[in-house]
Amino acid sequence: MNQDPARERLHRLTRYLADDTANPSLLADTFEAALACGELQQAQAHLEAANGPCGTEPAWTFRRARLCIATGDLEEAARLLDRLQTLLEIRLIRAKRFHFVLQTFDLSILLLKLLVEFLHGKEAGEIVR
Repeated sequence: MNQDPARERLHRLTRYLADDTANPSLLADTFEAALACGELQQAQAHLEAANGPCGTEPAWTFRRARLCIATGDLEEAARLLDRLQTLLEIRLIRAKRFHFVLQTFDLSILLLKLLVEFLHGKEAGEIVR
């Protein structure tokens, strides 16, 4: 009898992971497959394996929260998701600031080009093209 495709995928990924334990993408895929199959202890083991190299990344915090939901630990899931939301809001603020700096820098370069070209006697329309 054929096995469920999701379980076949989990077994295949588990075999690959045994040969390449340091592969963070493979570890994440195997965690996701275990969680999808309801293999919560196996998912927990993959989560613990990720604690060292990549456990603090937002994606792993989200995975940890999803495992908490699957195991019924809703308080911990809410705490993790709140922390993740705060982290992502901080990153968004930083990205907006960086974008503003880049826009300002681009504008400064354009103004500098216009000034240089003006000093050389070219028209503004010739400079922007």
